[in-house]
Amino acid sequence: MSANQIGLLDLLGALSEAPERERSGSPERAPPANSSSQPERMPPFKDEHILIIAPGSQVTLAQLGLPESFTPARYRFPTRMFPGEKKGEYEPYKIRERRQEIKVANGSDAPKEDVEMKDAQPATQEGAGNGDAPKTEGTDETKTEPAEGTAEGEKEEENGENGQTVEEIFYEEDVASQEGAVYPMESGRIVDWPCFFALLTHVYNTLSPPFHTPIMLIAEPVWSLRDREAITQFVFEKFKTPAFCLMDSALAVCYGYGVSTATVIDVGKDKVDVTAVTDFLINEHGRGIALEGCGGDYMTDRLLELLASKRFTRDMCEQLKRSNITELLPQGTPLPGTAATARQDGNQTAPGSTQNGPDGTQPRIPNGNSEGDEDEGVLDVAAIVSGNTSEFLANREKEKTVTKKGADQSAKPVRLPNSKKEKATFQYHEFVKLEPEKDAPSGPGRFIRQARDIEVGVERFFAATPKQKTGERLSSGILEDIATQIHHTILAVPDATKRSDLWESLIVVGNGSRVKGS
Repeated sequence: MSANQIGLLDLLGALSEAPERERSGSPERAPPANSSSQPERMPPFKDEHILIIAPGSQVTLAQLGLPESFTPARYRFPTRMFPGEKKGEYEPYKIRERRQEIKVANGSDAPKEDVEMKDAQPATQEGAGNGDAPKTEGTDETKTEPAEGTAEGEKEEENGENGQTVEEIFYEEDVASQEGAVYPMESGRIVDWPCFFALLTHVYNTLSPPFHTPIMLIAEPVWSLRDREAITQFVFEKFKTPAFCLMDSALAVCYGYGVSTATVIDVGKDKVDVTAVTDFLINEHGRGIALEGCGGDYMTDRLLELLASKRFTRDMCEQLKRSNITELLPQGTPLPGTAATARQDGNQTAPGSTQNGPDGTQPRIPNGNSEGDEDEGVLDVAAIVSGNTSEFLANREKEKTVTKKGADQSAKPVRLPNSKKEKATFQYHEFVKLEPEKDAPSGPGRFIRQARDIEVGVERFFAATPKQKTGERLSSGILEDIATQIHHTILAVPDATKRSDLWESLIVVGNGSRVKGS
């Protein structure tokens, strides 16, 4: 028999002896400590010790620890950094120089020269050589010392009178400024790696997790394998983390909503990602990755096209898009101010404004004289005699109360919804620079935040309509482009039985989807 056959027979014999050993209860011999037969298991990590970072093109979300029920991120960092003093270094805020003149006395802060002390000779030798010499030297020293002291005093007085001004430089952080900001991500892609690594370091230092903290980074679909490799290498070398995980953003959304199969539409600043997830598996084929011209900037540009003639700036259109008066109406909804809307408003009459009967064609005056008011003091004597008096009076009081409530409701003005208002106002916040004081030291300008109301017409309902000026890519509107990509992504799923579940479970996330009606 060969050696391989002998080894196979020994293995079969050991497997056959294992059940007999368990039935007999005989103890097994423990394997040696350095045995490689048992697989090594990673130590478990608690949910409250996991650091999660989700970088985006404009906002980076972070949270230390996962609660029992998933909540929105606790920390929000702007995805931008500012160049530091040295090349290749970045700061989280804008660093400004402030120069200030300070009066300093001449020579008061000047360093004094060190005086070299020589070794003194023994006194016995001096006295033996010349006994009168030490006395003569002592008298000469006492004569010259007062002269030197008076000269130094006169110099200090002159320096105190004639002081000179020195310009000192102070560095301070400008938290509200965005001047010179560097954005490391554009459309989900990392375009500046040193700035991106500086952003991760800033987020990590701000949260200051414990030493052995695992890190989970939510990855963008557009990141390549080389990008993920570079991020993994940086995290292990910089933070010395015991464990690191890169999780796809679409898969993280499914875990957050607790569904295994869904179509995730992530609307960002200037791109859209459409992903089909089936049984917690991402279908890479047919996936819509970083569709340009379908994000929140598209709606801002469209509002700027419509309102540029009314002296609207891009910042105004951006705040208008984020306000509660901008709305995407369903298809076929008439706009306020058109003939269809006027016809609908004319048919809506207030309850209790007309009365039934032959005289119902004339409107009833809520607080004026009417037939009910004229008959208020007249009682039906026949009804009182034939029936219960107390019950009759109680019913009459109830009728009076109902009539007064109907009159009060008809007198109140009807509050129209936003979709039926022809004009609406929103608050625009802007920073106004304050004029510096006369004797104030030179430094960065100071700003104050002011708010003012701006009125907008029906243009606020056209944020998702096709642009007048199309770019290089032909587009029929943001909604049509996203719908086309969803149709293509779902049809590309190889398992046809899962497509109906993907149509029924659509998850729309992202800051670009926060517009009302989307």
